[in-house]
Amino acid sequence: MNLPDPVVQVSGAVEVAPDVLVIPNDHVSLVPNIGVIGGAEAVLVVDTGLGADNASAVLAFASEVARGRRVLLTTTHFHPEHAFGASAFGGSYVVNRAQADDLARRGSAYLEMFRGFGGAVAGR
Repeated sequence: MNLPDPVVQVSGAVEVAPDVLVIPNDHVSLVPNIGVIGGAEAVLVVDTGLGADNASAVLAFASEVARGRRVLLTTTHFHPEHAFGASAFGGSYVVNRAQADDLARRGSAYLEMFRGFGGAVAGR
C-alpha cells in the first residue's frame, strides 16, 4: 500500500474562536485535525501529525501563535499520526496514564504497521 505523503499544512489554519485555531486535515489520509488553544499563560497543541517534520512545523506555528507564552502538547490518543511527533515538543507533553500505557504496550506494533504503508508514510 502506498498512501500520499501525510503532510500537515499549517498554512491552512483557521481561527474558529478568539485564540482557538484548527489546522484542518484537508481530507488527507493519516493527517489529523490539529488544535491550537490559547490560554493566559500557555498555548495547548492537540496532536502533532505523523513524525518529527510535521511536529516541528506544528510547534513553529504554535510558537508564533503563543507570542511568548509556553507551548504545551497533548494528544487525543497514541496512534502515530496523532502522537509520534511528540519528541519535537521536548518535555512539554501532557498525557494521561491510560494513553501512556497504551503507547508503551502497543506503540511499537503500530509503528511497524505504519512502516508497512510504504513510501512517504514509512519515511515519516
